[in-house]
Amino acid sequence: MSVVDEILSLSSIAKNQISRITALGKLTVSNDETTMVTRLRDMGFEEGRMVEVIHTGPFGADPMAVRVEGSTIALRRAEASFIQVALEKAQHAD
Repeated sequence: MSVVDEILSLSSIAKNQISRITALGKLTVSNDETTMVTRLRDMGFEEGRMVEVIHTGPFGADPMAVRVEGSTIALRRAEASFIQVALEKAQHAD
């Protein structure tokens, strides 16, 4: 069983962390955002899917590589900032 810890942008997730996609987009809606969200959906980013950060550039720079649904995808941090995720912590049985 897991418990949701917090919701963050995928761009701020550290290497080897696994999270669940909760939303695509930012708080403000623009034509550029609509285009980016469509592009991310086309690459396989969908609400509810698990995503793992498997690589980050030197010193946390671009690009970052993530695995979603068995596919490895390279993203710029600006693109990853459109993906909202929930970190999940394993809950220990007492």
